[in-house]
Amino acid sequence: NEQQQDKTVMQKQIQKAWIGHYQGITPCESCLSHCDGCDGTAVDLVLKPDLSYELTLQRLSSAATPQVLSGKMYFKDTAQSYLELSNIKKRHSLVYDRDHDQFEILDDVTGQSYEFSNEFILEKVV
Repeated sequence: NEQQQDKTVMQKQIQKAWIGHYQGITPCESCLSHCDGCDGTAVDLVLKPDLSYELTLQRLSSAATPQVLSGKMYFKDTAQSYLELSNIKKRHSLVYDRDHDQFEILDDVTGQSYEFSNEFILEKVV
């Protein structure tokens, strides 16, 4: 019985491992990789236990006001690896890498990694 309880606790910890604060600098919205003369977009994502999120996007090559978006998120699989953010038209699909405790933003059309996938990583802020 004690082993069963330990297993249940471990499963809950794994399921909630994605909760947290993530940051990264991605290519600007119109690019598939960092391009000359463009500093990209700073991405700040907070995922909450109630399946809500807050996303802040700041274009680094302009003095534009940061865009702040929020809403609900949902998992597209039972393992809670593939995540989709509601209320966002572009770059709304992510996959969670448990080994590195980070998210990768996926291509909206294909649902697969971008060719330069290392430029679409959001690392957990400790």
